[in-house]
Amino acid sequence: MKKVLIYILIIIICVVGFLFFKQKNNNEDFVTFKVECQSKGIYMIFYRMYINGERYADGGISNVDHQELSPDKISTLKFPKAYFEGNDISKISFTLSPYGKDSEEEMGTTNELKINAKYGSTYNIILDGNKEEGFIIKLKK
Repeated sequence: MKKVLIYILIIIICVVGFLFFKQKNNNEDFVTFKVECQSKGIYMIFYRMYINGERYADGGISNVDHQELSPDKISTLKFPKAYFEGNDISKISFTLSPYGKDSEEEMGTTNELKINAKYGSTYNIILDGNKEEGFIIKLKK
């Protein structure tokens, strides 16, 4: 009888541990944006995030080694649900402003990309174009 109780206790501890681990690593509590730079000569990207048309957050993307951004070096922005403080992320949008090497001035700013975002999803964003013809932002299909 004592052995049976010990086995039951071990099973309960394993189940509780599994459920706790699953809850801590639940991607349903995050939204992820992967940014791919297809433009040449870009060393940093400044992003501006909007929710429902209102400016919500700003940030930057660059390589730790200060090298040029390229399509094979995709940057990931992962935001937890708590970051949005209950705001509706289905009305999220971004603009991107690229910077050149040692530049303190943006080379331009993209159009606004609207995303019907949902928690648990990943959205692949592409920056393309150049300073002369302008830059665009789009979702990768």
